[in-house]
Amino acid sequence: MREDSGARRYWGSVMEEAFRFRQRALEHPVEECGEPLVDLPTACEEAGVHVSFSDAPFPGGHFRIFALRQGLVEAFLSIARDLNSMDLVLRLEDCFRTPAMQKALASAPGIPERVAELVRWETGLDAPPDDVLEKRLSVLVATHVRTAGHMSGSALDVTVLRMPDGKEVDRGGSYLDLSVITPMDSPFIGPDAVRNRRVISGVLASRGFPAYPWEFWHYSSGDVVAELASGSGQPARYGPIARDS
Repeated sequence: MREDSGARRYWGSVMEEAFRFRQRALEHPVEECGEPLVDLPTACEEAGVHVSFSDAPFPGGHFRIFALRQGLVEAFLSIARDLNSMDLVLRLEDCFRTPAMQKALASAPGIPERVAELVRWETGLDAPPDDVLEKRLSVLVATHVRTAGHMSGSALDVTVLRMPDGKEVDRGGSYLDLSVITPMDSPFIGPDAVRNRRVISGVLASRGFPAYPWEFWHYSSGDVVAELASGSGQPARYGPIARDS
């Protein structure tokens, strides 16, 4: 954990900014379009695009659900093709989550403890203040259903691999690395990682998936977070939906 006061100030500032963003997202209008979910492994196989899907265990014994709303599938396939043409492979770490999955992730062993550790480091206090801890959890774990794009079938958590050797493209850290490198524009990563984040984000944004500014692995389209992040001024067309895991 970094000890310098500049890093702590940076972290506190960006987390407060993210919390204010989430509060605005709670008020953003949603005009649910009712599109169904589509299975992405099947769509990729039928389209002949190379995508990797995480087989890492999900908290609580749930199975990962790699599905997106129907209206986003072609854009997803185009992203995969764009990356394949650059000798890169999109690895989908996480996608749709049910309410039970979202709850299991928020309470997964190590996640609340890691956020509490960050709050202790940020504040310099042995006991994390409850109000600060609650705000940081709302940003890093999406405790409000309405702003959880994964429950809307509109969000992607991604890693990118090099096609020739399968090694992860350097973005300064790996998926779910909760630290000062987590924000997309973190100043605590090297120039190669900065460039790679920008290239990858450019590919996804060109297909309608803007980056979530406070997690370098998270992108979404058509939900409240995406509409606010892109500054579209449009209501979200995807809100939380129910599906059994």
